[in-house]
Amino acid sequence: MFSMVDPKINISFTEEELNFIAKHETMNLAEIALQRNKYNSLRFDKILQQILGKQKAKRKLPEWYANEKIIYPASISLEQCSSIETARYKSNLVSGNSLIDITGGMGIDVYYMSQNFKKAYYCEIQEELANITKHNLKQLGSKIHCHTGNGIAYLQHIEEELSCIYLDPARRDNLNKKVYQLEDCTPNIIEIETDLVSKSQTVMVKCAPMLDINLALKQLKHINSLYIVSHNNECKELLFILSKKQIAAPKIISVNIGTKMTRSFEFTQQEEQDCITEFGEVQKYIYLPNASILKAGAFKLISKRYPVSKLATNSHLYCSDEIIDDFPGRIFEVKAQLQGNQKKLKKYFKGIKRELITRNYPLNTNQLKEKLQIKTGSNTDYVIFTQNRAAEKIILDCEKIR
Repeated sequence: MFSMVDPKINISFTEEELNFIAKHETMNLAEIALQRNKYNSLRFDKILQQILGKQKAKRKLPEWYANEKIIYPASISLEQCSSIETARYKSNLVSGNSLIDITGGMGIDVYYMSQNFKKAYYCEIQEELANITKHNLKQLGSKIHCHTGNGIAYLQHIEEELSCIYLDPARRDNLNKKVYQLEDCTPNIIEIETDLVSKSQTVMVKCAPMLDINLALKQLKHINSLYIVSHNNECKELLFILSKKQIAAPKIISVNIGTKMTRSFEFTQQEEQDCITEFGEVQKYIYLPNASILKAGAFKLISKRYPVSKLATNSHLYCSDEIIDDFPGRIFEVKAQLQGNQKKLKKYFKGIKRELITRNYPLNTNQLKEKLQIKTGSNTDYVIFTQNRAAEKIILDCEKIR
């Protein structure tokens, strides 16, 4: 082990503290905190922050976790930072001479994105976080230029036209409550959009998946494309790519990374609006689009791009009698279509395990588990609760194919 002592960083660890961290890093934080009175020489607040950081990084940032010299900031920074998978994906979208991250945070994104640029700048207004990140980037062998201060103000000192400006606006208000609309985030991208695109060939803005896409597409005037990024079918982030030229119909690219084959679905809102949905009844296979497509709202185009029909307007489930291997989502084979009252259904599910999916159904999964006494724990067996176009309830016992 080593002593993390750096006068430029607001956190340092003695050898005793490092040994304590190494010995207790897998323990529950509440249990560790109970030992506070036994170790008066240790600064428990900093130790608990480091242990919590290591525990989160082991799953989310394995490359950071593997480096024993990494220092972890407050947990909120870890919660808001990108995972390595999404950061690597972003790094493949842009390249060029110069990159600047004006809301740097933990530096995860700029670290990976910088590898496709000749030079890169990192800005962070919070002094302690900026110093910690500067230390960490050095331990990782990065030569990114780090600046502590307001990133927008720092932009004014750069005379050259940048290749890419990247920002991830803070999504918490003055009371530390989460916010989701563009105008509520810091900085307000709507107010500075024109200035940013005047200084760079490309601007990439990361937003939370809860953002209202339709509203954002109206609010921002320089959108070239929008990437909706999921990892293992969980929607993680929205990436708005801005450019100087205003485009009437920005491309929307839905992508699901982390699977054996990264699947993407590209369209424009106008294409979706002009499309006529193909409806049909339950067939041998049921298809559920991945989370990015559902977030994007490409509900009608699915039945045009793939030989499937939709069960109902609001179900967002599709079906066919032939398996479609390249479908961008999950595929289920229908084993039985269930009917009967609550008593018969409880008898059917007794002694078996099923995962539950509800789409356009009056009860949620927790209510159905309780009502029908369904036990979960199966990786491949599912029961889908939905409705058809006539608003008739449908219960499908299925096997997950993919």
